[in-house]
Amino acid sequence: MIKIAGEIATNAMKNLLLNRAFKTSPDNGAYVSGAIGTSAVNPVAGDTALGTVISGWNSGSDYKGYESGSPTFDTTNRRVSTRMFVSSTQANSNTITEYVDVNGDGTPTIGGRFVFTGIAKTSNIQIFIKPTYRMI
Repeated sequence: MIKIAGEIATNAMKNLLLNRAFKTSPDNGAYVSGAIGTSAVNPVAGDTALGTVISGWNSGSDYKGYESGSPTFDTTNRRVSTRMFVSSTQANSNTITEYVDVNGDGTPTIGGRFVFTGIAKTSNIQIFIKPTYRMI
């Protein structure tokens, strides 16, 4: 179990959700992938990117698409969960401390930003990241 030091749904995510909910032709794409980084600075609502992105960790890309079957929706409890996997060959020699969900636009919009206790990534470690958002 990883301790979450900070988590927040960003203002950018709130704006994107409203845009997609109420426009016939939304200006923004859906959240489709995640990114990881190395900053331990607690998230704030005004964040627009990872604190420190791990560049090119996924075969040259900063992002990785969600796992098959993700996202999942729990409408009874107003929750949505995403899932992203970091394999034994990805992001090695980094201490991973943060995660964001990103949409598929040319200039991606981040969703939640999650900061957690660092994981010193090596080829012996695989990471499954599963953030859950709950609407209150």
